[in-house]
Amino acid sequence: MRIFEFPIDKEHAKKHNELVGDRRRLQVSSLILTIILGVAAYFAYVKGASVFWVSVLCVLAAVSGVVMVWIPTAIGSIDKTFKKSPLVPAIVADTRESGMTLLALVDLSKKPDESTKWALVARDVHDIPGLRKVIGQKVPCVAVTGSEKLGGGHDYWDLATPMPIAWGTTDRTVIAEARRTIPTIEWDTLGKLRTRLKEVREQRNDVLLLEEKDLMV
Repeated sequence: MRIFEFPIDKEHAKKHNELVGDRRRLQVSSLILTIILGVAAYFAYVKGASVFWVSVLCVLAAVSGVVMVWIPTAIGSIDKTFKKSPLVPAIVADTRESGMTLLALVDLSKKPDESTKWALVARDVHDIPGLRKVIGQKVPCVAVTGSEKLGGGHDYWDLATPMPIAWGTTDRTVIAEARRTIPTIEWDTLGKLRTRLKEVREQRNDVLLLEEKDLMV
């Protein structure tokens, strides 16, 4: 697995890394759900609902509360995520007034030293500091991977999102080094596959698994 180590600017990451915002939104949603379920359980008890339904609501509220606390642990701190996630190529595949769409070439294999499972992964972003919003622009990223189901049912990840190196540092030389570290053949392959963005967006979780023939430049 290709790991790219660099000093993380934590203040910069907190301000620009959109995965931080994603995590906060998930926590807020879990908090709201916990409150709603807790209030529902209270009123169900006051109104004399059966013990079964009151218990169900209490359990659901407790689970939602646990999820709220578990989210930061599951996602991990931003600096640790950068350090443990593989370096991957991504390009600006589409632009719009409010942001752009990144398309990344990611090996989803859980054991990348033994086998590969290549995929195209798309993610909408609002801003990447220092990047010109131009189609085809190269954006070195790390791939944050996971499983949709607890435990996962495959030997590869079914969730992935590109996280730009520029979200973790303002040092242009670091970003340039990350870009050079990625093999030219991967950049060329990704550039060729940019036309398949629409197909990627039609897939569950914006992840399109590739076949061997797709990787021929």
